[in-house]
Amino acid sequence: MPAVVWSLRASQDIEKHYNYLALRNEDAASKAAQAILHAASSLSQNPYKGVIIEEQAGLRKLPVFFGKYGYVIHYAIIADEIVILRVYHGSQDRPY
Repeated sequence: MPAVVWSLRASQDIEKHYNYLALRNEDAASKAAQAILHAASSLSQNPYKGVIIEEQAGLRKLPVFFGKYGYVIHYAIIADEIVILRVYHGSQDRPY
């Protein structure tokens, strides 16, 4: 099974999303973070389940259903690792 590795930027994204939501509802913030972490860890079982963003670069995205907009995990499969690159809120502008 490939290992799931978090980039610094993706880790910061999770923290930012958690902090934003915790100001309004700490329980929901915890559940959102858990949903994101669970979705990312599921990639070790099936790394190709995300939608291809850019085939040549190996970039993919995986939706995480939570609340009205959810989240989107951007990742790449590199050798025997799944590298989580960014985590966006579903309503955020993103490059892909």
